[in-house]
Amino acid sequence: MKKILKNNFIAITIFIIMSIYIVFSCYGAIKDQNQMNINRSNSIEFCQNEMNSGNEEILQYCNKLISEKDIKVDFYTVLSDILLYRVHFLNGIAFLLVCIPTLFYLSKMSKSKYLINYLLRDNYKNYMKMYLKESYKYIWLLPIISILIIIPCFILYSKDPTYSQMFGTSIWTSNIVSHPLLFIALYLFNIILYSFIFVNIALIVIRKCHNYFSAVLLSFLSYLGIELFFEVVINLFISQFMCNQNFGRIFNIMNLFTFSDQYGTVPLLLFTITIFIISSFGVYISYKNKEKFIIDCEKEKK
Repeated sequence: MKKILKNNFIAITIFIIMSIYIVFSCYGAIKDQNQMNINRSNSIEFCQNEMNSGNEEILQYCNKLISEKDIKVDFYTVLSDILLYRVHFLNGIAFLLVCIPTLFYLSKMSKSKYLINYLLRDNYKNYMKMYLKESYKYIWLLPIISILIIIPCFILYSKDPTYSQMFGTSIWTSNIVSHPLLFIALYLFNIILYSFIFVNIALIVIRKCHNYFSAVLLSFLSYLGIELFFEVVINLFISQFMCNQNFGRIFNIMNLFTFSDQYGTVPLLLFTITIFIISSFGVYISYKNKEKFIIDCEKEKK
């Protein structure tokens, strides 16, 4: 147990800090929602007592409120509140949450010339299996963080999306909201794919840059560069300027937690899967030449 904690200290620390923040954020959202429910109940009680007042404006307001009294707040409403206003920064730092612990151990492996010593005992193919296994061992961070946010919303609130559809309190508008379990499954699938994408970017960078801090910085700059390319070239230039359309908003790798289904769930997931495939191919190209990898490791000072 002590060895596990020592070897995964950075990832565990990040997880604990994020878990504490998320618990408090969810608690705040639930507390505010409970207060809103109390206010709503008080308004309904007031209306029931004022139905014979004769005031046309009050009657119109009260009839509408009473007709909606059985519609319960759904989990999409509370989840939207948490993601948009409580933990909105997660989209910006998600890449770092995964890559900071990942690059720390990959940097140590590269600088220690572990590859050279390993190839004295085994082949390059088996080394890469071990190397990739170590690289992807922290892809659980973002899905677990997502689950911590989703669970209290799913347990405590209605799975019927009528409330959010009627009052526009949800960021999701496609038909997927009618299938909450499918929604959660696809949401987590999307998060997992992004975790792989982030690690793939880090793997491509660490292939040449073995210094930990430089690798983190270059990886994050690469991540920002990809997003900038999508925003400027794809969204502004091609989508809006040349085609006079807004489909370019689908091309966004910094919006993973909001899971925007503005143009449907299928295009959203197709984009994520495509980026995953491209980044995986980039990893393959970066590491396919064993001799060049060995030469780069030999150049590193112990």
